[in-house]
Amino acid sequence: MRGNVLGWLVPGALLALLALAVAAPGLLTAADPLAADPMDALAPPGGAHWFGSDHLGRDVLARVVYGARHSISIGVAATFLAVTSGVLLGLAAGLSPKWLDEALARSFDVLSTLPELLLALLIVAITGPGTMNVIFAIAVAQIPSYARVVRAQTFVVRRSGYVEQAVTFGRSRLAITAGTCCRTCSARSPSWPPSDSDRP
Repeated sequence: MRGNVLGWLVPGALLALLALAVAAPGLLTAADPLAADPMDALAPPGGAHWFGSDHLGRDVLARVVYGARHSISIGVAATFLAVTSGVLLGLAAGLSPKWLDEALARSFDVLSTLPELLLALLIVAITGPGTMNVIFAIAVAQIPSYARVVRAQTFVVRRSGYVEQAVTFGRSRLAITAGTCCRTCSARSPSWPPSDSDRP
C-alpha cells in the first residue's frame, strides 16, 4: 500500500463516511428513518429511495445511516472492554500462583465452550435489553479469546532470560508486568512478530 494511492484513498474514504454517519448522519441523508408511508411500502431502489423502502414504507438508506451510530458505538465499546479485560485477566493468570491460574484458565475454557453469539444472547436474556447490557454481553463473550492468548504469551515472556535478569536486578513484579510483559505480549501477535529491538 505504500506506493498505491488508491490503497489508502479507498479505506480512508470509507472510514470518513463511517465517521460522518456516526457524528452527523443528517449530512448523508435528508430522510427520516422513522417516517412511515404505507403507500410507498417495498419500493425498489430509485431516486426517492436509493436503497428502497421496507414493508412500512420507511427509507432503508436513512435507517442504515442512522443505525450505523449505534452499531459502531456498541462494537467499539464492546471491543475496548473485551480487550482491556482480556489483557488484564490474561496477565493475572500468567503471573499469579498456580491455583489462581488454574481457576482463571478453567473459567476461560468454560466460556470458550459456548459460541460467542450464543453466549452473548444468553447474557442478554439474563440481564435484559438495553445498550449497556448488549455491550457487556458482547464483551464477556470475547474476553476468553484475548485472555487465553495473553496468558500463553505471558508464560513465554516470564520464563525468558531478560525477565529473569530483571528480577535479579531487583525490579518489582509490577514493573516487570508493565514494562516487559505488556509490551512484549502486545507485540507478539501472529501478524507482527517482534524484532530484537522490541526486547528490553
